This record gives sequence, C-alpha cells and structure tokens, in this order.
Amino acid sequence: MNVKTMEGLAGAGTSVSLVSTPMNIAKEAERKGDIDKMKRAMGYAAGMMDEADQYSKKTSEGMKLDAEKAREQEKLFQDLYRFVPDRAVVDVFKVKYDYHNLKAL
Repeated sequence: MNVKTMEGLAGAGTSVSLVSTPMNIAKEAERKGDIDKMKRAMGYAAGMMDEADQYSKKTSEGMKLDAEKAREQEKLFQDLYRFVPDRAVVDVFKVKYDYHNLKAL
C-alpha cells in the first residue's frame, strides 16, 4: 500500500471521528440559544470536514498510484513468463512476504 493511501485513510478517518465533538457542541449551543458558540463550533466542524476531504483526495491519488504500480508489475510478470521456461521461477518473486511469515512460525 502506498504511503499516500495510508496517510489519507488515517487522516480522513481521524478527521471524520473528531468532527463529532464540535457538532455536539453546536447542538448543545443551539439548544441553549447561544448562536455565537454554535457558529464557532460549526466553523470548526466545517474545517475538519475540509481536512477530511483533502485526505480523501490524497487517498484517491495513492490508490491510483497503487493500481498503476500493480498494472505495471503484472505486465512485467507477463513478460517474464514469456521468457522463462519454468513459471515457478517467476512465481517465487510474486510471493512478497511469505519468507518473513515462515520465519515467524
């Protein structure tokens, strides 16, 4: 997974989670009739949602890069399959982390 994708997902998730606090404050202020406090809280919430939107865009960019990398990698493996007589030799390189997983066992 691309760094942009991971950062985007984490940032968007955090921003969306945090927006509930100013929204709750805004609801409470509205109930009490404190319009100024409500507007401030809504401003904070809007800022957090804008931040979540930016993270969402970063996630999309990262996912596009991931997809492009996967396409290029698959193209490379298809080329290798044509030139290497035994597919198993190429397949070894497709298994990314199995060696480390086996060491852990």
